[in-house]
Amino acid sequence: MADRYVASLRTIGVIITSTLLLFGRKPEIFLNPQFWAEDGRNWYADAYNADPLVSIFTTEAGYFQTSSRIIASISQLFPLAQAPLVFNLSAVLIQAGVAAFIVSDRCRGLIESRYARYALAFLYLVLPNAWEVYGNLTNAQWHLALLVCLIVVTAEPISKAGRIFDFLATMLSVVSGPFCLLLFPISLARLYLDRTRHKFVLAAIISVGCAIQAFGLLTSTREVQSVLGASLDLFFQIVGRHLVLGPLLGVRGFLKFEAWGLWGSFTAIVVAIAGLAYAANLLRRVSNEIRLFFLYAILICITALVWPAVTLEPGQWTVIANNATAQRYWFVPCFVFYCGLLFVIFSVRSKVERSLAVGLLLISSYGIISDYKIPPMRDLDFRSHAAEFERAEPGTTVAIPINPDWKMELKKK
Repeated sequence: MADRYVASLRTIGVIITSTLLLFGRKPEIFLNPQFWAEDGRNWYADAYNADPLVSIFTTEAGYFQTSSRIIASISQLFPLAQAPLVFNLSAVLIQAGVAAFIVSDRCRGLIESRYARYALAFLYLVLPNAWEVYGNLTNAQWHLALLVCLIVVTAEPISKAGRIFDFLATMLSVVSGPFCLLLFPISLARLYLDRTRHKFVLAAIISVGCAIQAFGLLTSTREVQSVLGASLDLFFQIVGRHLVLGPLLGVRGFLKFEAWGLWGSFTAIVVAIAGLAYAANLLRRVSNEIRLFFLYAILICITALVWPAVTLEPGQWTVIANNATAQRYWFVPCFVFYCGLLFVIFSVRSKVERSLAVGLLLISSYGIISDYKIPPMRDLDFRSHAAEFERAEPGTTVAIPINPDWKMELKKK
């Protein structure tokens, strides 16, 4: 009983601390909330203009996005001016919940030391080169996907409430984006290693999610993706910039590195190969749980390179290589990289490998500090537009500007 009480206090403390850290990174999500991208144009607008229940079963880009649409339906209970805050708070709660899960004893298979798990939760909340995934509901699906991967690869819960949480979180995630398609082989591998009823049920839920998302893909019309413009040189630039230097230097640090004339094709090749070689070495040293996590990250990277959704213009790889964009694709891989470093520091005996991991974490502190403050969105005075909409005559269609240079169209009821 005492252990459960302590665990509950720990969870509450982590959630509060996580919220404060996210507030520090981006105060506007609480103080000046605005819709971001699909949050307004799709989730809220669809829930308002159509029946909220109907919108939940509507695909976007060929996928079901249930979690975002449920929050959008709930937000209809509040005035329009308060809806962005409902979205942002929901996103923050999801992220804080993931941090609490990382700290819990469920993740001892990833990293034995609780202090290391606190460090990992902190790194999760302050990841550099990941601005776009914090504080908005559209990208909260990436955090849900990370949570469910943790649920699959870590130890199963000992309580009935924990099992119910696992099943509900997994069911929500598999219908909130295409991640279940990548998680399915991970769940089968985990089931092979740990043949329990709980892991079997998780794999079954994920397989059903794959069928649902496949149905959406096969029955929906997707926007034609632009030409990749793939090349070996761009591959090394993408890997070197976003997967190696990204978690070490952050966006601002990389821009300085580039401004000093230190970035080019040759540097990209050296950095990318060194990073890939080090990741391969980490795979030899880490636990099976982290190996499965690494596999999940690899599948995300492959999907991001083969089917990115970055620009409608030809040359998507060029845009990814030359801009701090599509950060959502590198969010999970960078987190897994940090997970591997902490495992080496706390669980590997080799002083050389531990020293190298410590050195990389010390370098990454520069990226964490420089990228901690997330650039604010343009202030489009959403509250004024919301007030204007409230004054509009029924039947009037009002176009409200939202970031990033999009519009949300609402037909006044």
